[in-house]
Amino acid sequence: MGYEIITALLFLIITLWLVRGSNSGKMKGSSSTHTMKEKFKWSILAIFALPLLEAYSSMGTAKENISEFKEDGTLKCHIESFNYVVSKEDKWRVKGYYFTKDSLLVRADSCDEF
Repeated sequence: MGYEIITALLFLIITLWLVRGSNSGKMKGSSSTHTMKEKFKWSILAIFALPLLEAYSSMGTAKENISEFKEDGTLKCHIESFNYVVSKEDKWRVKGYYFTKDSLLVRADSCDEF
């Protein structure tokens, strides 16, 4: 399952949890304001944490692809509807977390083994 799907599912779960209402799961004697504050706090935490997890995952994928490339591997990279075969034999180079050839930059996390 892709990380985009996992991120979307987590956002859906959080949204459903917020919409569910403040009465369900409320402990005896707790106020609905306290419950809503707790939900809001966890929602804000998730909103900031999920993109960071996605970025960390993308960076890990990019590092793996760059390692594969440096070991004389060939990768198939995707940019929208275009596919590129990336290899050292075709004079591609690594620049940061990108593969570059002439003026073309391809994100290293958008590639798969060929």
